[in-house]
Amino acid sequence: MCRRLCAEGLLVLLVLLGLAAAATGSERVVGGAAVGDGALPFVVRLFLDNRPYCGGTLIGAEWVVTAAHCVAASDPQKTGPGSFVACDPATLKVGYGSVSSDFGSYAAVESVVVHPAFNPGQITSDIALLKIRRGSDMAQRTAFIGVSTANVTAGERVVAAGWGQTAADNPAQASTLMSAELVVADDATCRSGALDWDGQNGLYVCTSYTKPPAVGPCFGDSGGPLVMRTDGVYALLALVSFQTNGDNKMLCAQPSTINYFSRVSTYLGFISSATGISPGALTGETTPWTQANSASIKESADSASSEKSTDSATNAKSVDSANNASSEKSAESAAARRLHMGAAALAMTLAAALASVLA
Repeated sequence: MCRRLCAEGLLVLLVLLGLAAAATGSERVVGGAAVGDGALPFVVRLFLDNRPYCGGTLIGAEWVVTAAHCVAASDPQKTGPGSFVACDPATLKVGYGSVSSDFGSYAAVESVVVHPAFNPGQITSDIALLKIRRGSDMAQRTAFIGVSTANVTAGERVVAAGWGQTAADNPAQASTLMSAELVVADDATCRSGALDWDGQNGLYVCTSYTKPPAVGPCFGDSGGPLVMRTDGVYALLALVSFQTNGDNKMLCAQPSTINYFSRVSTYLGFISSATGISPGALTGETTPWTQANSASIKESADSASSEKSTDSATNAKSVDSANNASSEKSAESAAARRLHMGAAALAMTLAAALASVLA
């Protein structure tokens, strides 16, 4: 049923957004630079029925973290938190080990675990996990990344990566992984686009358009990573979730655009419970993931600010529980302004496929 719900829901979204005429495929980061081969070995790409549409991040030998809206459809029989149906794992696969859109290597998905409080209507608790079946070459071609628990403040620089749209008005299919340096926005800016905003170290990390040329995530980048870097070693900060940008709802990286990323450390309790990996291991505090993976992570052209060392892993479960209540407070008016970038990208891909069948 989820395959039908995903397709129908996304095609309805496409019609509502008026994208059918422009539909040509999935896209990539606006204003970014091409990532060197092997530079970000923890970034993967999600495929639904063999169509690329979202990003993800390896956080363990068998686990990918991504946005919930990439792998769950709204359940028309329910409303509020938990009103979703997870997609059939058999319809999904994960491309890995290459910056090219032609991966050559794919991992099957064994199970989909969506945060139980995910609300598709308001895009809250927007996080999910995929358990994958490791390929024989994964150890040589990939690395997993630790979760950052660093405090984030306005003005800091972070890095987003994905195969999403490279121009606001050009939905061309991505050919290589892109990354872009973004600037963390101030609280007043972030609060203006999300009524459930509770600071950079709560539900979200928030960035905004800064100055020309336009830079930011776009359609097809959903679920992909926002990272911080220290001495060439990356840590996972958040996941591309949604954007608000006033009247220009279908244009990314505009002067009014505000980008919201699901803060991964807030959900450490959920992740640990689903994967069996301890919060300490997920953050690298009890296992030397940095030493194990840093040799695979080459210096890239992008730069990001150093992490500030803090310890919030012990509070993760209480924060995760508090999020369930916070997600229910999100107003419908704010939700109406939010746009999932992965859903729109897949809608464009589905429309293109439908047009080819009807032609």
